[in-house]
Amino acid sequence: SRQYPKLFFRMRVSEATIGTWVPYSEDIHQFVDHDYIDLDKIEYVSKFRSGSGHDYSDDYESCRSMKHYYHPHSSITDWTSVNIYSPVDGKIVDLSVSNGTRVTIQSSLNPAYQFIIFHVAILPGIIKGREVTAGEHIGNHANNSTISDIAVRIFTLNDGMPKKQLVSYFDVMTDRLFSDYQARGLLNRED
Repeated sequence: SRQYPKLFFRMRVSEATIGTWVPYSEDIHQFVDHDYIDLDKIEYVSKFRSGSGHDYSDDYESCRSMKHYYHPHSSITDWTSVNIYSPVDGKIVDLSVSNGTRVTIQSSLNPAYQFIIFHVAILPGIIKGREVTAGEHIGNHANNSTISDIAVRIFTLNDGMPKKQLVSYFDVMTDRLFSDYQARGLLNRED
């Protein structure tokens, strides 16, 4: 402090948001045409905002489970046999350790949309920054100690404020992909 008795810092902060954001809207793009999981090996899926699992909420709601849990069929004894795929063309923007790896994929078509897939044993070469294609095998379910889950996050601007919104995976599916679920008895996306 003797050498610089009047040293101070001046900071300039940008008012621009970093990243890709879209205006908040109730309209959700239905563009996902490839499933993230080997659906033939799944017995049931939890509802969006169910009481399953733990609190996973966004900047608009709280105390909610705003993702879907996919439980392997009871005949599957080794859950690591369940393949995990990229649901969209995009880029892997995050890999975090979470009872396996939590993989976050940013959509190329709709960059404000991210897909978070939990508990993945990733394949070699699946690294942060890697481009992936829809339907590409990225790994397998991590283990038998937890079930697979997926969340869809949209980066929104609401009255100029950046906020994260979680939406149902079923709301971003095309009718073609949703027909795979209808063939298994699901009547509508809300169920």
